[in-house]
Amino acid sequence: MAGFVDACTFLAFSGFFVAGATGSYVFVGAGLWSQTGFELIKVAAIPVFILAGMATTFLICLAGDLEGWSMTLALALEALLLVGLMIVGGIATTELAATVACLFGLSAMGVHGALCRLLMGDYGSTNVMTTNTVQLSVDLADSLRAGRLELRILRTGGIMAGFLAGVVAGGILFKTFGFPCLLVTILTLIAVATRHQVARGRAAELGRCGPLTEASPPRALRDEDPRP
Repeated sequence: MAGFVDACTFLAFSGFFVAGATGSYVFVGAGLWSQTGFELIKVAAIPVFILAGMATTFLICLAGDLEGWSMTLALALEALLLVGLMIVGGIATTELAATVACLFGLSAMGVHGALCRLLMGDYGSTNVMTTNTVQLSVDLADSLRAGRLELRILRTGGIMAGFLAGVVAGGILFKTFGFPCLLVTILTLIAVATRHQVARGRAAELGRCGPLTEASPPRALRDEDPRP
């Protein structure tokens, strides 16, 4: 999802990245010394990303894990923001409209990053490849030292490969169809959310989940972080 969206916004908005905040920091910092336009995005990019992450955190904490709704609601929110990016980006003819589209993209990726951190934290980041590349180098070194392949390599490498595949697919489809290609990501998010909710319901009926209102709290509510 993140790679696909990042490719679309990169091609549409003069190389602007929305998936990771690093690109926004560079854009804002470098923009202070150049007249590149998009003055509003230079001010709003980082706060909007942070606010989206905060909103997702509050949403997940309020939902808890009641019948799996925290994941479902977060995925639905990301999909809704991507709908905004698709619609506004598709009709944008002015700098202001393009800025609003960028803000939708930033918000969607802020939600994406927060839900992955809080609900899928054991798998690592799926939208910040710098972290994963560093982790892969560490795992490769550990594998050489231990004389065996560390299984973490497969997980980290899989995330990196998925991001790259999303970038390639997003670039090709955006060049072919424009912003309507975001329907691929929107429908995928809806399908994942639906599948998650159905799976939770079936597990509850079979009694494998225990009391749904007493499930483990999201990572935001825990005191410790088990990841290295």
